[in-house]
Amino acid sequence: MLLGGRFELQARIGVGGSASVYRALDTQRDDLAAVKVLHPDLTGEERTAERFVREIEVHRRLDHPGIPAYRASSSEGMHWMATDFVEGDCLAALASRGLKPSEVATWGLELCATLGWLHDLGIVHRDVKPDNVMIDRDGRALLLDLGIARTEARITQHGDLMGTPGFMPVEQELDPRDADPRTDLYALGVSLYAVLTLRSGAELAYDFTRDGALSRLPWPLAEVVRKATEQEPDARWPDAAAMELALAEALDAL
Repeated sequence: MLLGGRFELQARIGVGGSASVYRALDTQRDDLAAVKVLHPDLTGEERTAERFVREIEVHRRLDHPGIPAYRASSSEGMHWMATDFVEGDCLAALASRGLKPSEVATWGLELCATLGWLHDLGIVHRDVKPDNVMIDRDGRALLLDLGIARTEARITQHGDLMGTPGFMPVEQELDPRDADPRTDLYALGVSLYAVLTLRSGAELAYDFTRDGALSRLPWPLAEVVRKATEQEPDARWPDAAAMELALAEALDAL
């Protein structure tokens, strides 16, 4: 079966609560694509289908080297979306092999640039974590999965759980509608900590474990992560550009 008369699904490479991701041959371009397909049993659930359509609409207007490019989609019958296929490894998988602080800081810089660009468009990712970052064959960090991104047109309701426990600040846990750019920076800070220490980012959320957790990081990075993961949003980096600058200074000091 060719989706859209173009994409030949080859293998499932990821599965989530609402959709699966497949490696596919793009017969029109004769190369690989990543195709995200909404689980068929969820197409009748109005809000789930609406969120998938919203994700398609968001991807259509994105053009940034830090995000896989949109190719095609459909919301008629089977809901699916195709993007560029990233040849590389998930950051979470790479972390298990051991990473250098300088590598992680460099990828953090790239992710700050991508997040800052999204934030300028009024988009908050809301699910920044190592599983949603791919490192391509050229060593660049790309941000994946805008499935629960918050945009100006909101469909999230009070009581919805949007995000990943351990990577969400308290304001997002209480009400994901309150997520703003500083929410993504918190998640990025936790991600940097998690891939370097292979420990739970939840350690950064409690006063009695926080100092011990930060002491496991090289001091220049520890200070960046400390500010990114403050519990009060106003105490965090004000925007991605500020965190990017701090990471650049930390990288020079490593």
